[in-house]
Amino acid sequence: MRLANHQLVVDQALLAQFADFVARLLGLYFAPHRQDELLRKVYAITAAWGYRDANDCMRDLMAGDADGRWIDDLAQYLTVGETYFFRESATFVVLEQQVLPQLIAARRQAGCNSLRFWCAGCSTGEEPYSLAMLLHRLLPDLSAWQVSILATDVNPQFLKQAAAGTYKPWSFRGVQPSWVADYFEASGPDKLQLQARIRDMVSFSQLNLVSNDYPASDNGTSAVDLIFCRNVLMYFDETEAHRTVERLHQSLITGGWLVVAATEVGRSYFDRFHCTDFEGISLYSKQPGRPVKVRVPTRTSSKREAGYRPRAIASPARPHGTGTVAASQPAADSPYAQAMSLYEQGDYAQVVAVLSAHCAHTQAMLLVARAHANRGQLTEAAEWCRQAIAQDRCDPASHYLLSTILDEQGHAEEALQTLKRVLYLQPDFVLAHLSLGALGKRLGHVDAARHFGNALRLLATHTPEAILPESGGITVAQLTTIARIGYGGPRDGRQTD
Repeated sequence: MRLANHQLVVDQALLAQFADFVARLLGLYFAPHRQDELLRKVYAITAAWGYRDANDCMRDLMAGDADGRWIDDLAQYLTVGETYFFRESATFVVLEQQVLPQLIAARRQAGCNSLRFWCAGCSTGEEPYSLAMLLHRLLPDLSAWQVSILATDVNPQFLKQAAAGTYKPWSFRGVQPSWVADYFEASGPDKLQLQARIRDMVSFSQLNLVSNDYPASDNGTSAVDLIFCRNVLMYFDETEAHRTVERLHQSLITGGWLVVAATEVGRSYFDRFHCTDFEGISLYSKQPGRPVKVRVPTRTSSKREAGYRPRAIASPARPHGTGTVAASQPAADSPYAQAMSLYEQGDYAQVVAVLSAHCAHTQAMLLVARAHANRGQLTEAAEWCRQAIAQDRCDPASHYLLSTILDEQGHAEEALQTLKRVLYLQPDFVLAHLSLGALGKRLGHVDAARHFGNALRLLATHTPEAILPESGGITVAQLTTIARIGYGGPRDGRQTD
């Protein structure tokens, strides 16, 4: 195979290594029979980045010589964005007539008008917006509910398109005209603009499903009622598909639902779920009890891979501000060190068991709070945060974690005030500015854009690949994308007060 413009022979062994690199980085599996497809994408990246030799381009990517744009650009060229509104309409019929009414009725009966949804691999937004329109019709008293719809994708370009909410007719193939008439308005030739009342129901964020950044209360991926992950797993290899399904199981509340595509992967991947068949549509629910934990296959990391893989969830013990490591580290065999190891493995129940009787310092209390939050035990998580604050009222990280938990509990105004307390203690706390922007936007506050602008100004002082404290391992580049989407203004990151 040759590069068309320059007739340069592509090293087949190198291409195979690059395919494995892409699988580790993004989970996207290009099997041997898809090598031609991968090569076409490599040609596109080579040309876009100004290389003359595709071999050199692949080597630089794998060696870490490319600049900070590598992961976003790779996602842009390698991910698939084919989707449309109410795709696989039979699934949405089941949701509209059975699953969602049951969830809504259960919450009404419990006196808790709160629902959390997550569309993982949302592409250009048609799926989460379809869900938002469906909920708008099912909840005539929507204003009395706390409805969170999180939509994530690894491709920042997809997220920008999704946030804009503007679509061409091809996105509406097979859609009933009433949906278009009720929720869209003409916007130029052959374009329709989604109404703000639906756009505002969805928040978009960049997330790589191959990373260790979920489930976590900080980014809204824990204690979820229903997760869409459709037409995503089919692009993963067996290892990453199993790992992702396991993490999605952890992200759901007990009784929560996972929606995958009919042709996704085999049912053996969902052994921890209860499968319910709705006249040919199979959905998976997380049932109570403690089934034997499936051992999720892991990869052997190389030094080269470590330089590229997204960082794991930021250590709750990491001090705020400078981001330097604390001078006094706990002994390797201490209860806190043991709990940290368990936390990184996702064994949150054991974190609580190990630390509950050994919470002598603030960071241990916060670790227990995070473990409870990631299990959906928000009341317990909030109580541990308050204990940490009682011990150290000037620690902004404690207040910030409490704010995220309060927001998940539906206490938006209290969360807002807590975030303001964070900024009083540390005015340059980027994550607090981002959260205030997102929360303010959801509540209709006019100063929401100002907080996103403040976040952009602060982020511009860091390198794109840096990891900020409390960011859950998300890079500055990814946070900047989130802030720009929320800000909705100039894209150069130089906004100020």
